[in-house]
Amino acid sequence: MRRTSSRPSHGPPPSQSDSPPSAGGYNQEFLYHLYRGSELLQDNSVDDAKAELERALKLQPKDVEGQGLLGIVYFRLGLYPRAIEIYESLCRSVPAEVTPRINLALCYLKTGQTEAARDHLDEVLRLDPQHKRAWGYIGLVYQRFGDFDKARVAFERGGHEKMAERMAALCTTDSVPSASEIAELGPVLNSSAPAGSFRPSLMPKMPPPSGVPKLEPVPTVAPSATMSPPARPDVPVQTHRFVQEHELVFPETPKVVRLESGQVLARIDGSLAVRPDCIALLSHDRAPFTTQNLRRRTGGKLQRASLGADGAKMVSLLGTGRVVLAAPTALRLTLLQTDAEALHVLERHVVAFEPSVQYETGTVDPLLETAPIAVSLTGKGVVVISSTDQPRCVELRADRPLVVRTEVVLGWLGSVTPRLVPAVEAPAGLGAMIGFSGTGSVLLDLGRQTGEDPPAR
Repeated sequence: MRRTSSRPSHGPPPSQSDSPPSAGGYNQEFLYHLYRGSELLQDNSVDDAKAELERALKLQPKDVEGQGLLGIVYFRLGLYPRAIEIYESLCRSVPAEVTPRINLALCYLKTGQTEAARDHLDEVLRLDPQHKRAWGYIGLVYQRFGDFDKARVAFERGGHEKMAERMAALCTTDSVPSASEIAELGPVLNSSAPAGSFRPSLMPKMPPPSGVPKLEPVPTVAPSATMSPPARPDVPVQTHRFVQEHELVFPETPKVVRLESGQVLARIDGSLAVRPDCIALLSHDRAPFTTQNLRRRTGGKLQRASLGADGAKMVSLLGTGRVVLAAPTALRLTLLQTDAEALHVLERHVVAFEPSVQYETGTVDPLLETAPIAVSLTGKGVVVISSTDQPRCVELRADRPLVVRTEVVLGWLGSVTPRLVPAVEAPAGLGAMIGFSGTGSVLLDLGRQTGEDPPAR
């Protein structure tokens, strides 16, 4: 039966519908085809819905609601270029509406236009920072770019926990997933997408497609050995995108992570032992952080001397919040996960450790008061150490002892006995050295120039 009701109150104004002043019957015919097309689309009769909606738009070509419905039809039929034309037009007509931008971004994803999809999703998140569908789709964008950490954060904000877990797992590996591995992630997101029910509205929401876009990994091209890559100009970046792409993300697990740029991000839940000169940023959740000086501990008893080399005394940072650690000039930070086996680190290289890690202090050689102080760290937790270069390890065997320059020693693991070798006893007059015997591994900072005097203890 033909519907004779007047235009719904939520429809666009006459100026957007091209309806002439005396078009009462004209509007009724348009409404019939519009609602009929909506019902057929709901019943998944896409071809019939297309015919009805095209009839409606012949009567009112600029009707926003009809265009949105027809865009969904073309999307379901796989006619993505036509759907893109419709949604691009809608974005120009109603730039403050987020739904056509979401739908346009999805069309771009289906056709491999990832950069264009990101542009529109960025705009959606600028207009509505809490839009879950936008976060979900931009997670797919970052996934395709191979930026799995940003993809993980986006999926978390979009409420797609399984996808976020998958991205977190990819963050811990150095390999790029294959196309088939990435494609497997699609149904996970699709299963948690909004329900596909549809009803006419000013800006109809596109129901989820039968399968999310199959995303291919970003191809890499090996640079020529004889040619240097052309310089790329540094073009301006929209501020909201800059903020989104460069936001420091403090993950829930693990609580301490290191960025490629070298900074360490840590969540503090109670306390964190840290060198104050390495703190770049503090953000407390409730009450401001307080500090408590840490003292050396030997045989379970606290000593008068502070923990930490001169000029780098350590404190316990008390409270709940976040901290960014940055290495002093010419140094780099490394994260180590400790367990039941003790990790011994020279005091001057200890930067931070979690409260689950217990510490004891002692000299490298108990017979010499001038020997460097070493910190024994036990318990399951994260320890942050400093060095001038990527730490290296060398195996120590019972039949193969080591003698190492003092300034390049970071620490050791295993059943190891260190002994300070005075300069007068060092082979070839090499200066102060540490001799190691036993079985285990010695950690080295080979980037440090030999001949440097280690900091006073």
